[in-house]
Amino acid sequence: METKEPAGPSVRKYLVARDQEVLGTYTTLRIAMAAAATYKATVYAIESCKDCVVNLAQYRSFEEVA
Repeated sequence: METKEPAGPSVRKYLVARDQEVLGTYTTLRIAMAAAATYKATVYAIESCKDCVVNLAQYRSFEEVA
């Protein structure tokens, strides 16, 4: 049986996190970037989800390096 990837306007494509804390998931890059800039966090693109394992790709980081 072939599985289809979720598609449409309600699919969350971006995850915003700071350290190990997930701040939210977003459908558009523009909103994800705004949230990451506000909270000094990192934007990750959600590439795939299979068997409860999510593959992420780091898009951009606003976190301050000490």
